[in-house]
Amino acid sequence: MVPSGYWTKAKIATFQLHLGDVTEVSKRLSAAGMQVNPDRCYFFQTTVAYLGFYITREGIKPQQEKIQGILNMKQPKMQKNVRYFVGMVNFYRDLYPKWAETLVPLTDLCGHKRNFFWTEVHEKAFQQMKHIMSQDTLLTNPQFDQPFVVHTNASDKQIGGVVMQNNKPLGFFSKKLTETQRKYPVTEQELLAIVET
Repeated sequence: MVPSGYWTKAKIATFQLHLGDVTEVSKRLSAAGMQVNPDRCYFFQTTVAYLGFYITREGIKPQQEKIQGILNMKQPKMQKNVRYFVGMVNFYRDLYPKWAETLVPLTDLCGHKRNFFWTEVHEKAFQQMKHIMSQDTLLTNPQFDQPFVVHTNASDKQIGGVVMQNNKPLGFFSKKLTETQRKYPVTEQELLAIVET
């Protein structure tokens, strides 16, 4: 029962829609012979933690405790530490702009034929990556009745792009160029950024 005087008309409609969705999911699970543990179910939540992200009404953002774990990482002492760091931060690559460009010195250090040698360039990239990840970020939920806008760019090291709606980001993309792709003419790199984004 919805408490009188508490819910606005819009909230009641949303509540009723959610209640209908929960009912439909329950029916489908039952029809498939599946059961759920009620103690592990949460209903009518405005924020849900899911696979390292918080999904909210406003959009998607990283779980701060996961980000804090990355920020607490010590300077890598060997190549496998660099690979571990790059893997951890790459999990959140869609949330931040100019990702690949910042990571280039570290991803270069991950190559199989590379000897580990930590320099100021690597330390700067390591600290920049942590600084980027310490910033608040939120990817807006898409509205499928609104137009999408895609902005792309290419540099001599990476291509990148962002999908936006109402001047708010829905997702970022960046990718380090291969040796072959770095030799492409600028127009082809720009086209590659469009295709990849």
